[in-house]
Amino acid sequence: MGIFDALTNAVSGLQAQSYALENISGNIANSSTIGYKRTETSFKDLFVESASAGTRAQRSGSVFAFSRATNDIAGTISASDTGTSLAVDGDGYLLVQSSNGSNNGVQQFSGQNLYTKRGDFDLDKNGNLVNGAGYYLLGRSVSNTGVASATPTVINVADSDLYPAVASTTVTYKANLPSTPKPEDYVDGNENSALLPAYATTGPVATPATFESTTPTDLSTDVDFSALAGETFSINGAAIYTFTGSATGQKAALKAAIEGASGGGVYTATFDSDGLSIAAADGSNFTVATSDTSVNTALGITPGATTDGVQANVTSGFGSTITGADETAFLAKTVPGGSTTVYDANGSSKEMEFRWAKRTNADSTATPPTKDTWSLFYKTDSTATGSDPAWLEVDTSTTTAGVQGYTFEGGVMTVPTPPKTTISNVVIDGSIFGDIALNHGSGMTQYSDSTGQISTTTIVQDGVSAGELTGLAISDGGSLTATYSNGRTKALYDIPLATFPSDNQLKHLDGGAYSATEASGSPTLISGESIVGSALEASNVDISDEFTKMIVTQQAYSANTRVVSTANDMMQETLSMIR
Repeated sequence: MGIFDALTNAVSGLQAQSYALENISGNIANSSTIGYKRTETSFKDLFVESASAGTRAQRSGSVFAFSRATNDIAGTISASDTGTSLAVDGDGYLLVQSSNGSNNGVQQFSGQNLYTKRGDFDLDKNGNLVNGAGYYLLGRSVSNTGVASATPTVINVADSDLYPAVASTTVTYKANLPSTPKPEDYVDGNENSALLPAYATTGPVATPATFESTTPTDLSTDVDFSALAGETFSINGAAIYTFTGSATGQKAALKAAIEGASGGGVYTATFDSDGLSIAAADGSNFTVATSDTSVNTALGITPGATTDGVQANVTSGFGSTITGADETAFLAKTVPGGSTTVYDANGSSKEMEFRWAKRTNADSTATPPTKDTWSLFYKTDSTATGSDPAWLEVDTSTTTAGVQGYTFEGGVMTVPTPPKTTISNVVIDGSIFGDIALNHGSGMTQYSDSTGQISTTTIVQDGVSAGELTGLAISDGGSLTATYSNGRTKALYDIPLATFPSDNQLKHLDGGAYSATEASGSPTLISGESIVGSALEASNVDISDEFTKMIVTQQAYSANTRVVSTANDMMQETLSMIR
């Protein structure tokens, strides 16, 4: 029976080598297939043993060929021009599902998770990411707070084509203010010309030295002056009274301050139904000034007006509100501080423009000593005229009466502390923006600058207009991020990976997909840290190696055919011996 066994063994050898050649040809055919894993051929020997003779009678038998997967052998990773392409650099498989067609225009999916290394995904008309083999990518959806869901689902970005408008709530502002600003009115060498006076005067009044309200205003009873908190009333350039937030008693306090000015007994103040009148006991000239137009309105004062032949020498100067009438003079005494575009809840935008004015220089010899103080203004109405507010001062302390400015010591900002404040009820050219926080961090300084201008390092805000989807990209680490026309980006999905106890025991399906088997073990989901964005993993087929294996297979096949021929010759000799 040896000749027949030899013939049978040779035939099994032919079958085994044919099987190997089939795998080699498939590998070569898929050498350019993205994510393809070559199939190796392994051979199993089958020994024949006589039951009575034991191991000494063992004879080599047939051969059996079977496939061996190479899922654990990576292909070369190369860059891709497609932002939604990805590769896995290491262990792990992408989760995908196949399509079951559509129902009433809605894409239906199999619901069974499959696994692949093929990462050539692109967006389809329904907003899904599908690869070249028709499998749909799964990911964990990311909420607006940045939290990813626990269960992966088929990625769909159809509802992410619009980025909603976000109202501006914070402006981050950092800059260096020059020790000596140089506004338009600056006189070289005269530091005081760089200051914005809190009020101004126009010269002495004419005789007789009596001042009266120019607009009849009933001040005969107690008046609520709490809205004037922080503003001042001055005689002859000296602030004699600062209004408080009290609703009562301030008229009497102001009268006492006027009559107590210059040591007392010099001025007499009268409050009646016509307003306020002040007379000097000795008939000498004097000037009256207020820090803001709001004080003028409350007391019935018109700057530069004439009553009974006496000019009311009162000017609003530059208080916390700059009117349209005062804007030209204000611009000449301040320096620009930059601007930023702010947005309301509907995405409408306005330019928020800032200007800085230095109020006082540091002087340790003054009584009391003064510090470097500044006022920051923002433009509220670009078309303001007359008494309409054009610029408003930023209050650095909403808990302190009056509008508080910025203070610097040794070049470092000391007020506000902490270095932030809130601009309340922001209105720009009629658009309402509500409260906007102004955050300076550690970025506000006052150091010498020969230009005398503000050096702005940061001026950004957190609002944005609505934007349309302009692009998708998968970044390293597996985050699917959308880019919008308003310049914003948003993470839509985190892409997880699946690992298996035995990769090579996965069942290979068409299109470079795999399904789990009992031998492979159940999948474990891990993060996509090993994902490389805008990249593809090539086939792990080495053409030169496949040709080498093909030569060996061809030689083995030829050798087996010679065994068949030899066995046939021997059988013919045997038959001839009988004849």
